[in-house]
Amino acid sequence: MIHLGCSVLGMTPSTFACGQHPRQGALEIGGLFRLRVLVLSNNSFERKIPTNLTYCSGLRELNLIDDKFEGKIPKELGSLSKLRALGLFRNNLTENIPTSLGNLSSLTILLAGENNLEGSILEELGRTSLDWIQLGINRLSGAIPCSLYNLSNMRYFGLTANQLEGSLSQDMGAAFPHLRQLLLFGNRLTGSVPISLSNASMLEQINLPGDSFTGPVPLTLGGLVISQGMPDSVNPLPPEFFVNPRCPPCSGGYQGHYD
Repeated sequence: MIHLGCSVLGMTPSTFACGQHPRQGALEIGGLFRLRVLVLSNNSFERKIPTNLTYCSGLRELNLIDDKFEGKIPKELGSLSKLRALGLFRNNLTENIPTSLGNLSSLTILLAGENNLEGSILEELGRTSLDWIQLGINRLSGAIPCSLYNLSNMRYFGLTANQLEGSLSQDMGAAFPHLRQLLLFGNRLTGSVPISLSNASMLEQINLPGDSFTGPVPLTLGGLVISQGMPDSVNPLPPEFFVNPRCPPCSGGYQGHYD
């Protein structure tokens, strides 16, 4: 694991020096074939995500959270076939989510909220193993793809503050039996609240658009926390994304977890 969070740095494949501005040093770490966890969070790169990261073919977890990366998400990330967690949260990323991410069949966590991503949510993401999808506060539009309802291990479904339209699947509760949080506030969704959500016995919170749904809230949801305003935490991060009991605590609070 390489942890280079909470710093401004430049680096090469053989040296990792903190304190050098990234525009003065090359962000070059490609070729570390055995590298499994790479953490570059909380930096100030102010540049595009380097495509040479994809030469680290053994990566399981890539954390580029809060790094001021610009431009589009590289399509080359779709070649990291072993990737399980991808953190792109809180950058300045633009354009569409590349369809190549649908090639990441082992991907369980996608954190890309608080960017400027546009276009529709990919149908191809239904080919992954996602159980935590966080795309809140972007400019995504269109309908929620039907393919996402095939992700039966979904725990967190966060699409808050986009421009999504259409209705929710009435079978959503059956499709997501492990769902804990459903955050959809700030979209243009219509239709009725799926009665099937009462089947999601682990559901703790539902956050819906304020006035776009029709019909009554199903009585079977009476024991849940249902809100229609912006939630306290729009883009929470999955707890396991920060925990590794074999790794000592670090100043950035991140302790990758993949063997």
